[in-house]
Amino acid sequence: MRPHSLLILSAALTISCDDGPGPSTEGTLVISTSTAGDHPDPDGYLLSVDDLDTLALTPSGTTELEVPAGSHTLQLLGVAQHCSVAPGPSLEVDVTPGSRTPVEFAFDCPGTGISVTTTTTGLDFDADGYRITVNAVDRETVLANGVALIFLDPGELTIGVTGLAPNCAMEGPASASVTVVDEVIVPVAFAVLCTATSGVIGVAIEVAGVDPEGEYVAMVDGTTYPVQWDQHTYMTSITPGDHVVTLGVPSNCSAETGPHVITLTAGSTVRDTAEVTFSVSCVTRLGTLRLTTHTTGTPSSNYYSVWICEVGFYCGFYPLLLGTVDPNGTLVAQVDQGVYEIWLYDVPATCDINGPSQFSIELRDTVDVAYAVSCP
Repeated sequence: MRPHSLLILSAALTISCDDGPGPSTEGTLVISTSTAGDHPDPDGYLLSVDDLDTLALTPSGTTELEVPAGSHTLQLLGVAQHCSVAPGPSLEVDVTPGSRTPVEFAFDCPGTGISVTTTTTGLDFDADGYRITVNAVDRETVLANGVALIFLDPGELTIGVTGLAPNCAMEGPASASVTVVDEVIVPVAFAVLCTATSGVIGVAIEVAGVDPEGEYVAMVDGTTYPVQWDQHTYMTSITPGDHVVTLGVPSNCSAETGPHVITLTAGSTVRDTAEVTFSVSCVTRLGTLRLTTHTTGTPSSNYYSVWICEVGFYCGFYPLLLGTVDPNGTLVAQVDQGVYEIWLYDVPATCDINGPSQFSIELRDTVDVAYAVSCP
């Protein structure tokens, strides 16, 4: 019986192994690259595995590749001539089943050439920067305050700056002689000074009176600029020369001073700024509405309510309660200028109303509106 039992166990073990997954026959290469130096290879590198597969590598980064277990030859391709690599361009790597095998390539790509730094002071810098020349040959753009890296062959070179705006000039020499040696970036520095090409006009408004709010505009030779009555306003980028500055004010105000004639200059490292002040006098925008009612008969109400709304401003939806008036009384109210619809409410339904449905009012005017109410 015992040999029979062993045979059954052996068969069971065999079935169990066939149903499960087999052992891994591959491993993973974890390939890391890092690059130092001023002139990295811009298009990266290629990695050949056993002279068959190629994989693109960036100058700095990590890439994973599944390969069969065993020994593999890794070969780097496309490395720029000025770059070196550690531990070397070719490696032998052993990969065990199911493993993650790290591989590191460290590149050193020193640059040969110049680093041009420009420092610009003053005003109104050249927006498109300057051009750098090498032995009088145009090579590269550098910003007003920027750095340009130019790779060159070793030798004696003359570096220059051109393309300055008319308001900019070199502070110091416009060229420099340098000696470029292999695997060295030679620093070259230039200084530029720019002067102002435009001026500024500042407008201040001194208001007397009431209700100064509204639209104010300053006009410089007919060109309009919005300004604020309660704060200083500056108009920039005004060309040099003589200018006439006037002020437009709201309808209830008047400019008591102006126009002003000012002269702006350019060409200095301090921007010319002219200050002008306008004196403005304003009066109230309100008029006076005087509404009277004359009631005959015996009304059942002790007062009438008066409602208005400005014509054209969704009048029926947004009426304003102006106040109440006795059946035989007078209501005096301040109203902004305009044209209004007017209603008398809280009048008994048995009474008849005779009076206007609209009125108009101007600044500082007094308008009389009368209603006759007849009750039984």
